[in-house]
Amino acid sequence: MYHHGGRGLPGRCCRTQWAPRYGRAWAGLEIPLPAACAPDAAMIIPVRCFTCGKIVGNKWEAYLGLLQAEYTEGDALDALGLKRYCCRRMLLAHVDLIEKLLNYAPLEK
Repeated sequence: MYHHGGRGLPGRCCRTQWAPRYGRAWAGLEIPLPAACAPDAAMIIPVRCFTCGKIVGNKWEAYLGLLQAEYTEGDALDALGLKRYCCRRMLLAHVDLIEKLLNYAPLEK
């Protein structure tokens, strides 16, 4: 789905079809807090499943808690209600890159 600039297919472009359904987080992105606001540098987990759009961002801490309580990965995902494999992969395949990204300062102009 590409943006058509208001021409061509009304109601079929990316802005009119996806934005009302998913809002600003339709791509599963979450804006990180600056380091001064978040001294613990929390995880940046995608808000929604990339494939089906189910909210998965609020399940990350519960998932980690279940893993620490000796649940297997599959049992923890079942307990959280993640049945579809597209949603399950969002938690299983997540890699925490925020610690590496915080090492680089933005360029100053």
